[in-house]
Amino acid sequence: MSIKAAFFDIDGTLFSHNSNRVPQSTSDAIRALREKGIITVICTGRHTSEVVKLDLDGLIFDYVITLNGQMIRDESGRIIKAFPFKKEDLKNIDDLFNQKKISIMAVEEDDVYMNTVTKETEEANKAVAIPVPKLGTLSGKPLYQLICYGSVDEINEVTSKINAKAVWWNEKSADIIPLEGGKDKGVKALIDELGIKESEIMTFGDGHNDIPMLEMTPYSVAMGNAIDEVKKHASYVTSDIDDDGIYNALKHFQVI
Repeated sequence: MSIKAAFFDIDGTLFSHNSNRVPQSTSDAIRALREKGIITVICTGRHTSEVVKLDLDGLIFDYVITLNGQMIRDESGRIIKAFPFKKEDLKNIDDLFNQKKISIMAVEEDDVYMNTVTKETEEANKAVAIPVPKLGTLSGKPLYQLICYGSVDEINEVTSKINAKAVWWNEKSADIIPLEGGKDKGVKALIDELGIKESEIMTFGDGHNDIPMLEMTPYSVAMGNAIDEVKKHASYVTSDIDDDGIYNALKHFQVI
């Protein structure tokens, strides 16, 4: 096998919320990949500003795909590709945001803000070490993602009105992205730009939003701590993140 690029989710894959750090074996593995000339890429649901604030052990990645595939930046922070909500959906988004029936976070290129804050908002953000952002009103700038906090019915009502889909990361929290969006779209856009085939990449993840990119390649890895549904969509299930999961998977595939 000839692997040219490796794509990594952050939470539960690169970054352990048990130890609040990147495991040493993971850091060693990422550095070994780079030494071999293999392109390393973060692929996360987080905003760029959140990625920067995380302690990723000084690791350098060639590219960062954020917001569940909606935005791709290079190592310098330059945007290569971006996929905002369509203009025809913005009026309905604005109405839902202003009604404040449900707590919604608006995600722009360089800013995030809420329409209202609830107990669910505070609990969900605390669980993934994200501070609750300021309150605000829609600025009119391109929107790349919404984050909704509420019941399944409430969040489904939001998606039905704006041609979007929910990517769940908590029982009462979901990222809202365009119907055609997803981590797989971001990965595909980047490898097309780089001239790399799907058979020449590896993908690593543990959550529902990782399933689309895990299905892209024959070299997909679900972490041992991944939910069972995710494991069904990966070609290989490695050990837990805190039990050298990434390092062990790369050794299994003889990449390092």
